[in-house]
Amino acid sequence: MKTKTKLILRAGLALLAVSISATWCLLAASNTGPGVNASENVTGTDVRTATALSQPVGKDSEAFDKMGIAAGIPHSVVKPAFSGQPFVPTSAPYSTGDVFVGVGSGFIKHFSPLGVLLDTLNTGTGCNEDLGMAFTSTSHLLATASFGTCFGSGTVTEFDDMGNLIGPFGSGYSASTESVVIDAAGNVYVGQPDGTLALKKFNSTGTFLMDFLPATQNRGTDWNDLAADQCTMFYTSEGDIIKRFDVCANTQLADFATSLASPKYALRLP
Repeated sequence: MKTKTKLILRAGLALLAVSISATWCLLAASNTGPGVNASENVTGTDVRTATALSQPVGKDSEAFDKMGIAAGIPHSVVKPAFSGQPFVPTSAPYSTGDVFVGVGSGFIKHFSPLGVLLDTLNTGTGCNEDLGMAFTSTSHLLATASFGTCFGSGTVTEFDDMGNLIGPFGSGYSASTESVVIDAAGNVYVGQPDGTLALKKFNSTGTFLMDFLPATQNRGTDWNDLAADQCTMFYTSEGDIIKRFDVCANTQLADFATSLASPKYALRLP
């Protein structure tokens, strides 16, 4: 378990990430969101925290503090007509400037730019730490979670652009997952600080493509970010070096920087 504070900037989607005790906060890319499948709709005041499958939706003020949207924020809430959702999705569309914060136990809080709680996303993993996040070109959210009750099997979970759970993304993770990076072609790179230590590559639909095995220090591919050339992956391994690896040629590159400050955790390229 680790406690760390990180500040990260990403220009591509104008994302801002801040981590406190290994939780993350991101500014969402704008989107209008797809239409919601027909099902039973209720208003925001009728939202209730639902942790059991197909649990009825009713009036419950605790929803505003736990799993629902903030009072006074109107939007439709969908009661799913299928099994597999760990909670009732509230279908809050993402907007530019929204903030997403991983708060642990598998939960991600979705806030407006003014700090109003709009939604709580549930990965269903129950992991102690919710770590890396990234948005796809369709504004789907990919989120990693690890440690605690799910230690030994890192996870990546996908949500649509309205906060509805799609399910696990990719497979074959080892002991833990941390950073997630998406290239211009939509390929997804997932860093693993433990287990095999491999940097895993998937296509945009989650099909496994290959494992990279960059040189490591104290941990594995702890945190990663891709340069504008779409080949050079900058990464840390909780040591004293910022390292580089060429994911196009599958080749280790010269270290980028070394300093006495250690361990190094997150990084983000401008």
